[in-house]
Amino acid sequence: MPQHNVFVSYYHDNDQRYKEELIRMGEENAVFIDKSVGGGNIPEDFTDQQIRRRVREEYLSDSTVTIVLVGTETKRRKHVDWEIYSSMHDGMVNKKSGILNIYHRDVSRTEWIQEDSHDSYDDGSPNAKNKSRDTSRTDNVFASRCFYYWGKCGPQIPSTFPSPKDYDIRTPRRGHKNSFPKPFIDEFSSWIESNYESNRYFGRPLDWD
Repeated sequence: MPQHNVFVSYYHDNDQRYKEELIRMGEENAVFIDKSVGGGNIPEDFTDQQIRRRVREEYLSDSTVTIVLVGTETKRRKHVDWEIYSSMHDGMVNKKSGILNIYHRDVSRTEWIQEDSHDSYDDGSPNAKNKSRDTSRTDNVFASRCFYYWGKCGPQIPSTFPSPKDYDIRTPRRGHKNSFPKPFIDEFSSWIESNYESNRYFGRPLDWD
C-alpha cells in the first residue's frame, strides 16, 4: 500500500517528544514517510523569509499531508501558522496538502486539552460540550488515504443519482451513516473521481465566517 509523504508542523521546543513518537509509530507501521523539518536542518542565522522559503521549497513541496501537533503554545508560534497556511494554499512550488489536526493530553492530568480555536468559546476559554463531543466517545481516529473536503463549497450532486430513503446521500446532518448498494457506490465514486482531485481542501467549514 502506498505511503503519503508527511510534513509535521509543531512547536519544536515543547512538543519534540510527541513528534518523535509519531514518527516512530509511522515507521513501525509503514503508514507514512516523514518529510518534516528536523533539528539542525535550518541554519540558526536564517531570516524568517529564508526559513519559509527553505521549508516551502525543500519540505512542503515534497509532501501531500500536513499533520499539526497542537500543544499549549502552538497558537503563538508564527511558523506553525505559516506552515498551516502554506499547506492549504495551492502555490507554484507546493500544492495543497491534506491537513490532519492531532489533539493532545495534559501529561500530568491525563485529560484532553482544547486550545483556543474554532471549537472553543470566542474568548478562547474551553467549550466543554465540543471537547466532550470530539474526545469522549473513543480513543480511535478515522484516517483516510483518499478524501475530499468541501466545507460550505459542496458540489451540486447530479439529479441522475437516485436518492431513495434507504440510501439518501444528500442529508445535511452531521454523523450520517448508512450502507449503500455496491453498484451505487461504484457509480458515485466514479463521478467524484472523474470530476474532482482527491486529497484536496475545497472550502472552509460551513459555519466558519
